[in-house]
Amino acid sequence: MTSVRRTTRREFLATGGAGVAGAALAAACSGSRPMEAVPPRTGTMAVRTLGRTGLTLSEIYAGRKADLRPIHDAFMAAIGKFGAFEIAPKKGYVSLRRKKQFAMIGPGSKTRVDIGINVKGVKGSDRLVELPPGGMCQYKVALTDPKEVDKELIGWVKQAFDAAG
Repeated sequence: MTSVRRTTRREFLATGGAGVAGAALAAACSGSRPMEAVPPRTGTMAVRTLGRTGLTLSEIYAGRKADLRPIHDAFMAAIGKFGAFEIAPKKGYVSLRRKKQFAMIGPGSKTRVDIGINVKGVKGSDRLVELPPGGMCQYKVALTDPKEVDKELIGWVKQAFDAAG
């Protein structure tokens, strides 16, 4: 019987990885897009392999939600300039993390994309909706058009990004 040495994710990626994870990491560094989680022209985001519960962006934005994908892409392109962070697709949303999660994005309905933001010390408004304590995010912003990805939204997300680590 052969023995199998288990490695941590960090060790796996440090040695170049293999299969999808290694190819995705290499592609992220080279600027191409074999995994949908890497927005165009960022070059600074880390790539995470999809876990058993993770879906691809095509699956998250499939069917009636396909029209929401341009909103997602506009948001990811805007925050891609912040610096390195991890993109972790889940069943119905995408988690964005540094040392801790700073935001999440996913379809809120067939006509709306919700962006959850983890930031403290910001006053809620009609647009920046304060959520009950104990949840995954402190605030939520609903978007129905890519043009709603503006300086105000990016400012809130930048605050969360800086606080996350």
